[in-house]
Amino acid sequence: MNPAERREQRLKNPPHKVFFDWEIIHSCSYKCDYCWFTQAGWDKFTPASSLPSLEGALRAWERMHELYGSCHINITGGEPSEFPRFFELLERLARLHTLEVQTNLNFPPEQLIGRVPPERLRLAATFHPAQSSAELFIYRARHLRKAGFDVYCNFLAHPEQLDLLPGLRRQFAEAELPFYVQRYDGQHEGRAYPAAYAEEQLAVIEDREPDFAAKPVASAAPRTPAPGKKETLCRMGQMYAKILPDGKAFRCRTVAYEKDVKPPFYLGNIFADEAFALHETPLPCALECRCDPMPVGGEDAWLARARENSRTAVTLAWDLCYDCNYRCPYCKGWDRQKNAVARTPAQWRAVWERLHELYGTCHVYVSGGEPSIHPDFAALMLETANLHQIDICTNFSWEPEILTAKLSPSRLTISATFHPDFADFGQFLAKAVRAKAYLANGKIYTVASPKHMDKLEERAKACAAHGIKLQVMPLRGTGALPYAPSGEDVRPPEPAKDANQGLRVLNTPEQKRAIAKLAPAPASELRHRMGEESPKGKPCRAGFRYAIIRASGKVDRCSQCETGELGDIFDPGFRLLDGPKPCPREFCPIESSWLA
Repeated sequence: MNPAERREQRLKNPPHKVFFDWEIIHSCSYKCDYCWFTQAGWDKFTPASSLPSLEGALRAWERMHELYGSCHINITGGEPSEFPRFFELLERLARLHTLEVQTNLNFPPEQLIGRVPPERLRLAATFHPAQSSAELFIYRARHLRKAGFDVYCNFLAHPEQLDLLPGLRRQFAEAELPFYVQRYDGQHEGRAYPAAYAEEQLAVIEDREPDFAAKPVASAAPRTPAPGKKETLCRMGQMYAKILPDGKAFRCRTVAYEKDVKPPFYLGNIFADEAFALHETPLPCALECRCDPMPVGGEDAWLARARENSRTAVTLAWDLCYDCNYRCPYCKGWDRQKNAVARTPAQWRAVWERLHELYGTCHVYVSGGEPSIHPDFAALMLETANLHQIDICTNFSWEPEILTAKLSPSRLTISATFHPDFADFGQFLAKAVRAKAYLANGKIYTVASPKHMDKLEERAKACAAHGIKLQVMPLRGTGALPYAPSGEDVRPPEPAKDANQGLRVLNTPEQKRAIAKLAPAPASELRHRMGEESPKGKPCRAGFRYAIIRASGKVDRCSQCETGELGDIFDPGFRLLDGPKPCPREFCPIESSWLA
């Protein structure tokens, strides 16, 4: 088995991405009184003389990329930005891995903007009111968010600064910044928190009225192992490691500061050991966790983190072909066959290599028609997945093992759609269960065709029994409405100038309510999907960060436009737009997430 095959085999294990917590430096100019480094004494931790050089650190992370592909590195400290040449490190590291930085934001935003791609870096910014003004902190956080970075803000509910919390909540809300309050875990005035919080304090923390019948808060878990605890197979050490500033690596953070930690909990030194590697398999553990455990079969929290940190700079829909083995009455995709232009696998390979050079790893949403009908389907998917993340929109009439046997869920997801006029639900669900780890967002999709509405709830329950969600999409079309709302004409609209003009939702109000119940979504997204809110005139990133490539090679801003306005993907000079543009359409059933 070659290195690439070994990497894919490892990434078939949940959460399908390797995580590292890298405590990069034990230094911080703030030295807050409530910080456990301050309380323990900063001089007791790793000195600056033990830090790796920039090049030494990068060599180690390059090697991790060779072994495990693109990992997610959560960089903490101390204050990470005090690491020498820190922003140069981020710039180079982001080419290999996705990053998250826990920071006090004590640096000008310009040191990141234009240097690190926003889709490769999240910022967990903690506000310390004794060290910085809220106005300066909010300015920096907003500046970074406007530049495209995912920034969320934290505040520690230390007893001495609780009185500031209501006012800070208002300030951060007005600035439209995510604001999270963390309970203090430690000693204050001889009392152990969080157990020592009074109900009035908890009410402030949780932004609610006091409830004096509430149960007391449990204290944090003990650091020491509980005798007699049953061993559990855990993926910590296989899909995760905790790294200290000098490179010492541990299976999890529960043991990172214990004395004389031995293998398998001690993994070696990532910077000093050229043979450093994670465990090949999950191993038993009987410790009481102070970390977020990853027991075999219980990796859901880590799967959610993997999804949170898998953003790409660009998403490209790809109409691979317009042929289909189904002829669903609500689909017009297969009518386009006559307009299709055959392209060779070599031509497509060159396109995806060029797009990788331009935009890095893209999220490629493969559609059609039915993509699996294409004669070179498997070969094209495997080749494209070498450079990009692929997501296949499919009726699932093929055997998923032709791809899942070779690709991990970090490279392949499947958006499987059930079409009741042509497929048996039991057989479809059984196939989805087989490929559950690969289902996009843990869902299968179906269209709310009126004659099948009475089966939706039953099918949703059958999916839920296997931990799968049924995503119901409204029925769309350009014909007459099958019902007559008060005062609305049921006649078809005027002949359209293009295929999508006049497109609308054809479900009745009652059916729409059933869809919303079965497939809840953010309010704005749902209103657009149902045709209740128009995107026309709103700035949209479609064409800038998203586009749809037709089988002919013509490129459109989105599925509702079929003018080829962005050019031809086979043109060597092809480029996406330089920024968002106003939407020209009245209806946006699918791509409203790209509205700026």
